[in-house]
Amino acid sequence: MKKILFILLLLHLFTSGFFALATDYDQELKRSRKENKPAILYFFSRYCPYCEIMEKEVLLDKTVKKIIESDIVFIWIDGDVRKDLMKNYQVWGFPTFVLLEPSGKVIASIPGYVPKERFLKILEYLKAGHYRRVPLRRYLSEKKQ
Repeated sequence: MKKILFILLLLHLFTSGFFALATDYDQELKRSRKENKPAILYFFSRYCPYCEIMEKEVLLDKTVKKIIESDIVFIWIDGDVRKDLMKNYQVWGFPTFVLLEPSGKVIASIPGYVPKERFLKILEYLKAGHYRRVPLRRYLSEKKQ
């Protein structure tokens, strides 16, 4: 029953426009450029238990959603369907996040589950444009102190 409710919630988010599906990949990259917003490609699999946890515990969090909705273009990519994009971005497992500048240039690739507090720091890094000045790894290590 919980799984059915979760799937219905995700369907609602997809249809409400909160997340863009990979079918909108090209359109959403254009929007990223036009609005000068960084993008996050979220590679997932419907069969990935870590993806399900990531979605429930992090991506559906109110604070995370608010930042994504206002400052970042977030694109869901089903890796079981879009193997071409997985190959293009060198994604080998799920979940994986690929961070992009508004120009489409890759900033970083982050494989695996990301805890909410760390994900919020990544969103801050993108939102504030820190990627223009400092690599993600260094930014995150400085934020620990």
